[in-house]
Amino acid sequence: MTQIFISGRAEEDLINQYRWYLDNASEGIAERFLISFNSMVERLARSPELGRLRRFRARKLAHIRSVALSRPFDCTSSFTSTPIPD
Repeated sequence: MTQIFISGRAEEDLINQYRWYLDNASEGIAERFLISFNSMVERLARSPELGRLRRFRARKLAHIRSVALSRPFDCTSSFTSTPIPD
């Protein structure tokens, strides 16, 4: 299984989304959001080429892919299976 690294920025986004669900829905929904995210990360660890290849003008973003979280969450996570150069 591939090792997964979650950037600090992505972790902040995840925390902010979790807090939004806590404030605007319920603790149960917020927890389901985290479960959905963790499930997606596990799928990516097994199949790093999963998801839709995105197109950006910046060359350093050439390998960015995206995958949607499971319903009912209307969220998409972007990721790469190769390191992004500085």
